[in-house]
Amino acid sequence: MKEKRHKKPEVPFLESGLYSEFLKRWLQVFPREQMIFLSGEQMICDPLSEVKKVTEWLGKKDAITPDQIYYDTERGYYCFSPTSHHRYCMDKKVKGRKHPDVSPAMIKALQNHYQASNDELYSLTNRDFGWPSYFGNGTKAKCK
Repeated sequence: MKEKRHKKPEVPFLESGLYSEFLKRWLQVFPREQMIFLSGEQMICDPLSEVKKVTEWLGKKDAITPDQIYYDTERGYYCFSPTSHHRYCMDKKVKGRKHPDVSPAMIKALQNHYQASNDELYSLTNRDFGWPSYFGNGTKAKCK
């Protein structure tokens, strides 16, 4: 069996998930008011709520309507349809794929590794993303 390698081996894999470290650097250059923080998990479960946060933040409150978002049963996730004639969906070869099984012990170790950084991120963004509760639940975020 061929060994799989990280696409960018020069980037330490575990450190790439320490999002608060990246955000602290960005906040040295950009004011907090110029940033919006979205949840990828919510985009999977309830994309309209996250998209509305963006459109409201941009001053375009009703730019996207519920009828423009649909669930594609073949792909297993939500897609965008700005008109009845056009539909846009991410490539099913790269989105919606099954994630590898991870042992409970490894999940716990990863949760412990990222906990302090996640707490700092929640503080910096004023948003609790709910991590690590969804972590390790298979192919999709745990939708409430």
